[in-house]
Amino acid sequence: MSDPAVIEVEIEQTPAIVEVNVAGLQGPKGDAGDAKEFHSVAGGIYNVDAATDDIIFVTAVPATINLPAVASRADSRWIKIVDGTVGAGSNNITITPNGSETILGQSEWKINFDGGEITLWPRPDDAGWFI
Repeated sequence: MSDPAVIEVEIEQTPAIVEVNVAGLQGPKGDAGDAKEFHSVAGGIYNVDAATDDIIFVTAVPATINLPAVASRADSRWIKIVDGTVGAGSNNITITPNGSETILGQSEWKINFDGGEITLWPRPDDAGWFI
């Protein structure tokens, strides 16, 4: 891929499953083609692994997602959290930053609408996350 700003997406759909293959996806300090780690969470409490988790797909709600310390994310990698149940409107997904860190100045963030998602970008000062 010659233009790093281009994201190629291939979508295959069967009656019950949608598969998305993303090529050339990059974060602010990532290189095009970096592998992104996907983790499925079946509700409850989940602690995001700072070294490996990039995309958190929540398959049962309610759920609480605890974020790692911003400084522990290599290369300022983003984290995406997705309501795969399309049920967060009635059973929220709560996202909690590490320690005194915040998400846009808030001590927690909720995905509170069906099918919602959020992409969190580390702040350059390591004080929390942007969306």
